[in-house]
Amino acid sequence: MTTCNWKFEVSFKLALRIIADIGNSESQSPDVIRMKISEHIDDIYDDCLDMVKEFSSSLIFSNIRGQFVELKFNTLKLGDRVRRGPYCGCGNTQDLGLAGTVVGQDRDGDVLVEWDHGLIGSYGYVDDEMEVQHIIKVNEVRTLVDEPIAVGCRVVRGKDWKYGDTDGGIGTYGTVVGTQESKKAVVRWDNKKIGVYKMGCDGLFDLKLCNSNALQNEETQKYNKTQQRLKKREIMKHHNDSNTIKSNDCDTDDYLIPIYSDVAVSAIWEYKRVSQWTKYPSGINVKIEKAYQRKKSGKIIIEMDRTTYLIHFSRMVQENVKNKTELAVRRKD
Repeated sequence: MTTCNWKFEVSFKLALRIIADIGNSESQSPDVIRMKISEHIDDIYDDCLDMVKEFSSSLIFSNIRGQFVELKFNTLKLGDRVRRGPYCGCGNTQDLGLAGTVVGQDRDGDVLVEWDHGLIGSYGYVDDEMEVQHIIKVNEVRTLVDEPIAVGCRVVRGKDWKYGDTDGGIGTYGTVVGTQESKKAVVRWDNKKIGVYKMGCDGLFDLKLCNSNALQNEETQKYNKTQQRLKKREIMKHHNDSNTIKSNDCDTDDYLIPIYSDVAVSAIWEYKRVSQWTKYPSGINVKIEKAYQRKKSGKIIIEMDRTTYLIHFSRMVQENVKNKTELAVRRKD
């Protein structure tokens, strides 16, 4: 390795270390960064300083892959919650029946989605053509099991916040679009600014999770307003297009199955363990009943007690996806 290449590699690694240390704090001036660099190397030509500026300001490595970049659509944005749409050909092998979060857009124009189980995939999306979408926007709040934070969570500034009004001001929401092993999270604020923040790193909490119940109500109201606008737009488009088939239009609501919903259902679903029948949690009960009403011979995937299950309506059994064991289920009107 030549001396020039060796110096570049040292500067490169040091720049990454400094970026991890300073996060995106506005208080870190070039002079402060220079002082940090001087503790390790003699950066005569500011090579390392330039790397720190470039990498920290643009999240360049992730952006190259299309992550954390704003979408070129009017009806879908970075951080939106989505589900597999009616025209997605991937089946349930990718999403496992769970919701996901939009985390970017690749060079081909496909939307990058991180499903709640952690897998990232790319999916076609055509703006304003809701009947052919491979993914569809939903109003589901991300819920946590053991994680302190996860992609899809809504957040506000936390107790250790020190970044001024870069989030848009007190009370402004943001969405987690990425997490790091160093106990940090990438957040896309509703004002479209993106930053990396500590969530337990060095014992600091720049972020605070939003109350899921209050947030669900607010997100539902926002979502309903958006859906009303989209439906009016679709009605006008179909009215003006004489070639449109109106009798068999695909309603996107047929494919929205919120896990947590305020919609009341009359039926009660139970599963039998040994000799005892146990009711499903209310949110899951709603999801099961809505799926059953759509196709009484079909099946649905649910998450319960940190385990994935497949409910077969035709056989009225609950199958553990991992070990293939089955329990009887029943529906009570």
